[in-house]
Amino acid sequence: MGININGFGKEEKESLFNTAKGMLSSWLGRPKEQSTGEWLTDKLSEHIGAGAAEIAENLMGGINSFNENLRQIDEACKAGSTKEEWLQEKLDAMPAESEQAKGEYLSAANTALAIGNTAAQKILQYPNEIIELKEIKENIVGEKAEWNKLSIKAMTGNLVQQAVLSGIGGGALSANSERVESGNGESMAENIDLAEEPIDSEVDVGLKAVAAGALKVASDKGIIPFLTKKTPLAVISTVACWGMESVRTVGQIFRGQISVAKAVERMGRVSSAAIGELCTNGIAAKSIAAIPIIGPIVGVALGESITKAANNKITNVVYEGFKKIQPVITQVAETAYKAVNKLVEDVKKIGNKVLEFFGL
Repeated sequence: MGININGFGKEEKESLFNTAKGMLSSWLGRPKEQSTGEWLTDKLSEHIGAGAAEIAENLMGGINSFNENLRQIDEACKAGSTKEEWLQEKLDAMPAESEQAKGEYLSAANTALAIGNTAAQKILQYPNEIIELKEIKENIVGEKAEWNKLSIKAMTGNLVQQAVLSGIGGGALSANSERVESGNGESMAENIDLAEEPIDSEVDVGLKAVAAGALKVASDKGIIPFLTKKTPLAVISTVACWGMESVRTVGQIFRGQISVAKAVERMGRVSSAAIGELCTNGIAAKSIAAIPIIGPIVGVALGESITKAANNKITNVVYEGFKKIQPVITQVAETAYKAVNKLVEDVKKIGNKVLEFFGL
């Protein structure tokens, strides 16, 4: 089974690999006294010029915020709570100009995620079809209603379900995608193994910064057609983090550090951290719609590229990890899609243009 997205085939993946490899080489060779944030500013200035410092600051802020979200989710789960409860509280506490504005935004975000999840489900059902990602010209709007605390809380509950579903479905997309074939040269850093790194370590943050920098450069150069210079920086950093966390998870599966069941749970935590990050940044719903597709497919391809360039010896660990989780996560995703089928049916009422972005 392979996932075919027009504009993100072998040539584009190779270009992304080379961009990531160049970024990684630069990060590994930076002066010891230079922080990752300072390095990213210097590196982006080579490609972007003016404004690189602000872009780097935003990308690093997104990475740190994502990591903090994930840390909070892990702590909440250790204390007996769940990722769903954490995200519900995160969204409930989200600041807004008014309850009406908050309700309209969360409703639009819920619709957007449902669109993305519907597309992901179709991609898994018809793997041989070529998916054409297109830009949504108009923003996605939510339900027209008089919003209050109770109705907002109910809508947030729906959004939480869609967020977790995007993680499970994303795991299935990642596992069923063709693996990155580029780069069979020498490893740049055989001592680096993301599966062994704790979140927020220097290596963890560094590799996520490499991923975010590579994705930003690739977007600006048009290497990935459906990501552009206008793609919000919060989306860039979130997709980069999603990809690196997915690679970490499958590496841990292969080594027996976590079970497949725990890996599925982990993917739901990653997507919860991601959606929490995007929504609290007020990212437009039309950008959120792409996350269930771009996060697992582009993000994971990027994560694989960096892992492969860093330590070619553990490439097989990642590939075998995806192979091990593939049948389980695919089945879990199919069951999860059915569980949220009512929400998907509601999305269909929007009309045929709902899936325009995905060419479905």
